[in-house]
Amino acid sequence: MLEPRKKELFSSLIAEHIRSAAPVGSRVLAEKTSFGKSSATIRNDLVELEEKGLVTHPHTSAGRIPTARGWKYYIEELMQAELPSKKAQETLSRIAKEKHTEVQDMLKTVARTLAELSENASIVAFSRHDVYYTGLSNIFAKPEFAELELVRSMSAVIDHLDEVVEKLFATIPVGTHVLVGRENPFGEDCGAVVSKLKHNGEERVFGILGPVRMDYGQNHGLISYTAKLLTN
Repeated sequence: MLEPRKKELFSSLIAEHIRSAAPVGSRVLAEKTSFGKSSATIRNDLVELEEKGLVTHPHTSAGRIPTARGWKYYIEELMQAELPSKKAQETLSRIAKEKHTEVQDMLKTVARTLAELSENASIVAFSRHDVYYTGLSNIFAKPEFAELELVRSMSAVIDHLDEVVEKLFATIPVGTHVLVGRENPFGEDCGAVVSKLKHNGEERVFGILGPVRMDYGQNHGLISYTAKLLTN
């Protein structure tokens, strides 16, 4: 869909948007990218990306943000899962190896740790109607959620979390999945990285929930690593 240079440009736009939570302009990209193009050339490239439906620009800004289609393209074609830091690996490994009186206690500790490491929210579903979540304050502290309508939308999702989780149990196969846009049962106003696994003979679903601009590469790495620990 994109030639290599425009892939690099689009990846740079995504990275900067994740970092800043703001629309990204051509001048910023000219400073960030390594291929030595002027901001005017990059501006033309951004117009092309917009024509392909990968980015859009809010009416109040000349900068661009990824569209739902853009996020999906990035996740499927450009995203690279990142191995968690050594410290994160050690923390998660220690929790998984500790002796717990209840499996649920261990999984709740895992969820709290994932929320802390990702700076987002985390959920773990022990069954279709038994869900634990933590870290909502992390989400509501994000710049996007200064907008009241987004807070209401996310709050409505949490209120009906059991229905969302039931849908996940029914529709996603075992493995780690990134959910964005219309395919995300948590809603189009957020992003999710979830994993379904079999733990002690029972299916579990757990994952990280955050704004659409979450760091999917980092969070995919966290969830995949945790799933491997829990299934070994």
